[in-house]
Amino acid sequence: MTTRPNPFKPVLNQTFHASARTALSQNVDQHTGERSQVLRTSRLDMHWEAGELRIRCQSSRVVLAGTRSQSGARR
Repeated sequence: MTTRPNPFKPVLNQTFHASARTALSQNVDQHTGERSQVLRTSRLDMHWEAGELRIRCQSSRVVLAGTRSQSGARR
């Protein structure tokens, strides 16, 4: 008979979930034509410590301003 570990039993002092996410968006203001880019990053870690669930999270958001687009410009 094969036994399987209980997935709901906490493993102490060991991370059981870690994830990271990065997103980049490009935006153009329809009134001014100004371009900007927004870079977002986030990280999430979860682990059990002394019988308590510890959640660590961190995020950042950076806005990069661009130049105004030329009217009549073609791609």
